[in-house]
Amino acid sequence: MKYFKNCLTSTAIALALSSVAQVANADVTIGIAACCSHGQTSTMDRAETKWRQMADEKGVKVLYENAAEAENDDKTLQYQQIKKMIDEGAQAILFMPVQGDGVKKVQKEVFDYAQKKKIPLIAYNREPSQNLMKRYKNLYYVGSAPAQGGVYHGEMIVQLVKKHPEWDKNKDGEIAYGHVRGVEKSGNEVARTTWVVKTLNNYPGFDLKFKEVANESAQWKRSMAENLTTRWLNGGIIDQLELIIVNSDDMALGVLDAFKKANVQPIPITSINALPAVREAIDKGEIAGSVYQNIEAQQIVGFNLALNLIAGKKANDGMEDVNFVGNTVAIPFEIVTKENVDKYLNK
Repeated sequence: MKYFKNCLTSTAIALALSSVAQVANADVTIGIAACCSHGQTSTMDRAETKWRQMADEKGVKVLYENAAEAENDDKTLQYQQIKKMIDEGAQAILFMPVQGDGVKKVQKEVFDYAQKKKIPLIAYNREPSQNLMKRYKNLYYVGSAPAQGGVYHGEMIVQLVKKHPEWDKNKDGEIAYGHVRGVEKSGNEVARTTWVVKTLNNYPGFDLKFKEVANESAQWKRSMAENLTTRWLNGGIIDQLELIIVNSDDMALGVLDAFKKANVQPIPITSINALPAVREAIDKGEIAGSVYQNIEAQQIVGFNLALNLIAGKKANDGMEDVNFVGNTVAIPFEIVTKENVDKYLNK
């Protein structure tokens, strides 16, 4: 992928994770600050389960807080929770950042407090701004670059359209699409939207054009994506579309739910994350493709990074094959379609 370099290969991830030593230390406490209520995003639900499992295996105490961002108007709550966990003895914090208006002041206060206390903050899945990464030496990011996900998503769509010229139903040389987006102004949302659109509109040597007909936010929620798709079905918008681009798998499943409940054959749907349910839908031909994030690799690297930093070791101790670039570990995306989904079904 031409826009991004220094990404970790899947082979390197496997080698790195298999080499991390098992640690048992009852005196170690890690704080986990979740962003989302249960059922809002499969990504966060799976992360909590995996991290608790790792903590049990390694004899590590976990403090867990959840900001439930979608239900809570107070977007500063997570940062208050992080400070509380530090005061309760957390020696490192793993967190999926809550992003939104009005958080900067409290965020700065808490990040300053963590840096003064020498507590590592490890952001997971949602990338903090480059300004924050430069300002705080104790702030790390483990995940897949959101902009890279948008590029992969766009490139996947172009390749799918090349293989399926019938998607251009009216043969007008344009693919009319609806876009289902996540939380407004959040980092992942802005990057995924910006880069998928840029890639579609600037793909070299591709003659077909892409035309946006509908565009709505479903706040990363499956239920909201189902509701808006139902409105598109009832309002005739679906009849104008040849493709639905979705910025996360949970929402893609909601789009699919609406088609199934209406007993209507779904038009092509593409997404990001390639969660297990979406891989199965790709295998059945219900979803055209998704961009795989190796969520488990992100979790394992993040957790072991926390243990290394708490122990005063090098950040990549036992993970020498993992590509640390400064305080960032970029776990690469992979494209999943009907052609190769069998390799991912049991991941």
